[in-house]
Amino acid sequence: MSKKIIKLRTTGKYPCQYDDLIDENNLTRATFYTLEEIKKDLSSSKEGITKGTDGVYDIVLELEELTIKDVRKALEMLGKFCNFEFVLI
Repeated sequence: MSKKIIKLRTTGKYPCQYDDLIDENNLTRATFYTLEEIKKDLSSSKEGITKGTDGVYDIVLELEELTIKDVRKALEMLGKFCNFEFVLI
């Protein structure tokens, strides 16, 4: 069974500390944070992937800055844990 492909685009400029990835309908599907940035904004301070009650995946990476390469790699990991394949356009 093939996974549904969801095309995402970035809303940020890399390198950065956080970024929202939105789909073709302008809905946020994933938010990426560096570990330092999440410590400022949210109570969680662990690296990893969680899905919020709003359906948005929060992805925390232990990096000083996010790069587009890091985001692409994390989207591949995310696809292994859900029924979607995420493609950054």
